[in-house]
Amino acid sequence: MRIMPIRAITILLIALSISLGGCASGRHPLLRTGEDAGYLVASVGEINGTNYEIVGVWFRKKGDSDPHAVLPFAYSSIPTKPAEDSMIGAYKLNPGEYEIYALSVGEGDYAKQPPFTPTKEFPAPLRVKFNDTMMGRFTNYWIDITPITVVVKPKVATYIGNYQAVSLGTRTGLFGKKYSTNGAYFVLSNEVEKDTARAKKIQPAIAEVINMTPAAQSIGSPYVRGKVLE
Repeated sequence: MRIMPIRAITILLIALSISLGGCASGRHPLLRTGEDAGYLVASVGEINGTNYEIVGVWFRKKGDSDPHAVLPFAYSSIPTKPAEDSMIGAYKLNPGEYEIYALSVGEGDYAKQPPFTPTKEFPAPLRVKFNDTMMGRFTNYWIDITPITVVVKPKVATYIGNYQAVSLGTRTGLFGKKYSTNGAYFVLSNEVEKDTARAKKIQPAIAEVINMTPAAQSIGSPYVRGKVLE
């Protein structure tokens, strides 16, 4: 598991055509530098041979629908797939209520991603969106969930879980390269001890940690599971 670099977050925001809002320089509207700031911590990755280029778990201030005032916990295999199966992120935020509202996976256009095809296990449609960016065209599969409220307290880290994408399909491209396709579901688990240790490498001031990992079944989406399906 490795630390989530700003590169992964930037790539995901660009690929989804969402404004950076000064994220790289700390001016994003959600970010905080004051002494009363708290932290939001999560890890994101992909398992079982999944090889999407970008994976995201998205959050915002509770009730705020501004599309530019959002941030992802991000995993990226651009330019090369990391050896680890996940990346850890720790955002320094204003105290208050936030909500996890969506998960996503995406791939470059060269993979020729198809529209979503329902399956027996996953009959509900995924939202598919194409984004033209400076990096080319990306196909993004969105999982919209009922928002999950999490609380960030002053000088305290709130941990919200480990999210691993599992591809719903595979196709063979040029030169026999395997591509993930048809979207993904996510396996949600509680890795608070391991992830807290890694988060402290990003935010050394983290001391107290509150575990607010939601139970997968409480989210009420077939695309969020507690374990890998057989």
